[in-house]
Amino acid sequence: MGRRFYLYILGRLVSIIGTGVQMLALPLYVLDISKSAAVMGGFVAVTTLPSIIFLPFFGVIADKKNKKNIMVLSDILSGITTLFMFLTIFFNFNSIYILGFLQMILLLINSFFYSSTMAFFGEIVQEKDLQKASSISETNNNIAKLGAPFLGGIIYMAYGIKLIFLINSISFFISALLEKFIKYEFKKVENNNKLKLKNFIEDIKETLIYINSYLDLKEVVILAIFLNLFVMPLFSVVLPYGLRVVLKVNSSEYGIIETIFALGTIVGSLVYGMLNNKVKFKKYYLLGAFFIILFIYGISFNIGIKNVFMLSSIFFMIFSLMITIINLPLMVEFQKLVDNKIKARFFSIFMFLSQILVPLTSYLFGLMVSKINIYLFIYFISISSIIFLLIMKKRYEFIRKIEMLKINKEY
Repeated sequence: MGRRFYLYILGRLVSIIGTGVQMLALPLYVLDISKSAAVMGGFVAVTTLPSIIFLPFFGVIADKKNKKNIMVLSDILSGITTLFMFLTIFFNFNSIYILGFLQMILLLINSFFYSSTMAFFGEIVQEKDLQKASSISETNNNIAKLGAPFLGGIIYMAYGIKLIFLINSISFFISALLEKFIKYEFKKVENNNKLKLKNFIEDIKETLIYINSYLDLKEVVILAIFLNLFVMPLFSVVLPYGLRVVLKVNSSEYGIIETIFALGTIVGSLVYGMLNNKVKFKKYYLLGAFFIILFIYGISFNIGIKNVFMLSSIFFMIFSLMITIINLPLMVEFQKLVDNKIKARFFSIFMFLSQILVPLTSYLFGLMVSKINIYLFIYFISISSIIFLLIMKKRYEFIRKIEMLKINKEY
């Protein structure tokens, strides 16, 4: 796979550690100074929404421009933004509004980076090495995510949010330096139209038609939209609120739980790698099992389990293991099936469709868990999700039967 692949991996490792530390600490900081799940949910919603809205446009740009240059520039701008966040706290301008604005800018830059890096990965790795490279990349990401939450909890408890911003800023600059040394030959795109609104819309429309033309692809996109609406707010708003405010888990313990969650993703990657050619993973059964386990976990918020830390650690390990086994083969197939010419657009629009309503549901989930018992809310999410999955499974089984009948009639 060569030097450029490992420079890419090393750059991602450094950047993910810095970002992971901040992603754990910043919501905790907002929650600690506001004492409100609604404020925390609103913070997540407002800072995240612009980065999601602009994802498809960033994807169009990334398909037409030099992806390496976009990655380097994005990391430099991210480093500058997090440096401003450090200075904001250093000079005691620790307003949620100022931090929210800077976090919104940072997430916009990260969206641009994401659009380029997903497509760039497919260009620097040959198809025969794709599965091995994806496994290494996923392991690399998960190792970084494994240590980052633990470090984030310890640093936040000992030194506060200020040092975390500084660490993240340095990590972005190091990542940009490593990416600069990657050898990459940019091939100019044929019919590279000017970046006008009309051309943006045409390119996005073309990608949506591409997604809609493949039944399996469309089914996965619909599932991803649904799961992001329910699962992402659970892990960014509901469960952090439940652990910190309801169950009184301290920041150090919470960091360890997040670390265990990352460890589960590594275990999931290893399990998938060992069983990939032996077991056919049934996504509907796995997803159904995920929500059944979530329902069981919700009982702990109701009956007052004594050893909350140990119980939550076990459940978070199971959650992450299952999510990884569902997601990893999906990403490998996308890299194989989608043409490099539209890959940045595809991943950007896929993420856009998956996440567009997440900020709204994050805010609503935060509002609801501050008004009703959290265990009732978890019960509702689990049961309604299982019902939806059953409907989806039956619907697509029926559509496939109809298509097979049409094919048989033609012959």
